[in-house]
Amino acid sequence: MVILGGSQGALALNEGVPSAFSNLLDDTLSKLAIRHQCGPNHLEVTRSAWAEMPVASLEVIPFIDDMA
Repeated sequence: MVILGGSQGALALNEGVPSAFSNLLDDTLSKLAIRHQCGPNHLEVTRSAWAEMPVASLEVIPFIDDMA
């Protein structure tokens, strides 16, 4: 799943999406690959928001250069 928090780092998405996903069962989370673009200003807070979730794969990055 790709999450686009905006190049300016839309804080509501960067905090809200991980919060919403935290309501899923661990069995469901463990099947998800997450790629979350959060903007450079919110990189650490977004990484922290995902840190405790047992997703299969997680990439939190400030910007996606190539969307292809």
